[in-house]
Amino acid sequence: MFQFDFLNDSFDKLTAELKKIIGDPEKRKKLIVYINPPYAEAGNPKMPMGGGDP
Repeated sequence: MFQFDFLNDSFDKLTAELKKIIGDPEKRKKLIVYINPPYAEAGNPKMPMGGGDP
């Protein structure tokens, strides 16, 4: 397990083993990637996320 930023890191940073898995279509089918999505919270129930003034 290691940390990789898909938006900012170069694929050269991947381990040799992971590069082999990505290059093999059969092994790639079993690849699982866990992500930590950004966290956001609405201010209150009357104003959901993105409900501010335009």
